[in-house]
Amino acid sequence: MKLFEQLFPTTPAERDKFLTVLLRDFLTEIFDGIGYQSKPYFDQFSLIPEPGKIRWPLCYLAEILNFLRVPGPHVRPIIKEIYKICRRDIPAFASTVETGLDWQSVVDVAVLLRALEAFMWKGYHSLVPELSEVKSIQFIPMPDEYRNLEQGQQFIMNLPPQEPGHLYIIRSSFARFPLFDGFLVAVLPMNLKVIGYQVKLGRHTPRKAVPDWVNGGGVLIRGLASASSSVRPNGWKYMSEGEIQEFLGYSLSTLYPASWISALPAEEKFD
Repeated sequence: MKLFEQLFPTTPAERDKFLTVLLRDFLTEIFDGIGYQSKPYFDQFSLIPEPGKIRWPLCYLAEILNFLRVPGPHVRPIIKEIYKICRRDIPAFASTVETGLDWQSVVDVAVLLRALEAFMWKGYHSLVPELSEVKSIQFIPMPDEYRNLEQGQQFIMNLPPQEPGHLYIIRSSFARFPLFDGFLVAVLPMNLKVIGYQVKLGRHTPRKAVPDWVNGGGVLIRGLASASSSVRPNGWKYMSEGEIQEFLGYSLSTLYPASWISALPAEEKFD
């Protein structure tokens, strides 16, 4: 990719502006599958599954994001985490069968990409409806010593203070953390809005209700989701297959498990 650097502006200010626009366009290509013919810098690494559409395999997607060194404290940490998941975690998890860790990693990448998209475009996003504009984003892993919901609440409520418009992406480092795989925490003018999400490979459903401090509800993202979504009295929203596909976007939608897993139990409960 060093060859592409010869096409970039040479002055720091113009280069930073150029890379920012290029990253915005690339995110649009990832989610919408619409190629920007005026900026075909990386097209040789893409797939053209149908006329007028472009798809980015995860391995190349991660490398291109890592190459686009957009300045600032918000973008680089998110891209570094995406790169780690794509280049280390997913290949490792894919070597074992039906653990669901590979699917969870795909969703983790989608969450980070959507957060990056919301920050870069400063427009509408679907992560936290109450947050009208994402002004800053921050990925923070919850340390391994936080192992239950009470400790998780303590960690989130003691996050560093931020101005309204800040979005935290929190993911637990403890593999058996109960009920949630991660959290989105939005700083609103009067309070924090906390949304927990859980990723399951099959048709699993939760036994327990969403705790009160997760005031934005829980979101269940299943690899074998139903055709229609549902909101349950216990605070959970079950995303539909269509909603999940839309959230993943055009490039990641082919990694939705219903298209590749073989046989899983009809339904199981999880804690």
